[in-house]
Amino acid sequence: MVAEGYWEVLSAHFYQIDLMKLEPHRFLTLIYGWAKTLIPPDDWEMFEMELTSPLPGKEGNPSETEMEQEGDLFMTALQTLEK
Repeated sequence: MVAEGYWEVLSAHFYQIDLMKLEPHRFLTLIYGWAKTLIPPDDWEMFEMELTSPLPGKEGNPSETEMEQEGDLFMTALQTLEK
């Protein structure tokens, strides 16, 4: 959601990089690092808590089916990154 809300700023800041061609883990690391430069150190803990919070509208416990699907997606993504 951070990247979506600040796409023009990110695109201008990282003009020398084609953000759409980055591997997902590199893109997320870039966004994380960029966001941390904008956040005062006293607010880092809150920022990191928000990163692991459910997305709006996704509060509550996931069903068994959702957990299995997310686990499968995670394993697929992990295998893709290892290639």
